[in-house]
Formats: sequence, C-alpha cells, structure tokens
Amino acid sequence: MHIGIAIKKLRQLAGITQQDLADAVNKTKGLISQIEKTGKVNYYTLKDIAKLLKTTPENIEEYYQSLLSVKLKPQGNETQKNQQEIDLLRLENKLLKEQVTLLKKHISLLETKQ
Repeated sequence: MHIGIAIKKLRQLAGITQQDLADAVNKTKGLISQIEKTGKVNYYTLKDIAKLLKTTPENIEEYYQSLLSVKLKPQGNETQKNQQEIDLLRLENKLLKEQVTLLKKHISLLETKQ
C-alpha cells in the first residue's frame, strides 16, 4: 500500500474526478492516475493536491498511515476489526469536516464580494 491509495480515496470522497484534479493542479490525468497507482508524488504536487482537497499533506500522510495500520494489524477478533474501522471512519470524518469548514469560508468570502 502507498500514499496514492489515500489520495485516490480522499479524491473520491470529495467527489472529484482524476481529470478535475489534474486540471486544478496543472497536471495530466495520466500523471494523477500514475500517482494513485504507484504512490510516487513529489512534495509540491502533493501540496497542490492537498490544497484542492481542502487539507494538508500532513493530513493525507496521517490518513495513509491509518489505512496502512488497518490493513496490517492482526484481525484476531471482530471487536478489534470493528475498532479499526471506527478509527478510520473518525479520521475520514475529521477530514470531511475540515473540507466543509473551508468551503463555508470560501462561500462566505464570495458572498461578501458580491
């Protein structure tokens, strides 16, 4: 598993296509696809992607680590598995709340300009 999977999942959660992401960060759709498949991304591109997703590179890394820990932890009993899924959902919820807050600020700024 690699950070590209986290980028893909966050992009999908935000309802953004690969083409939309590519256009927003001035890259090609092929490059975005490659990033999601291989996890190879330079910091500046990651920073641009994070900005579009209304988060930070650090939050993407944290999300990636959470995905990784869910896959690698032993799944000995159902309670442990459920707790891992809950932890992952809490992190996704945190990231989505950050996106909503930033979007509300953006809308407010646009409304004051009119």
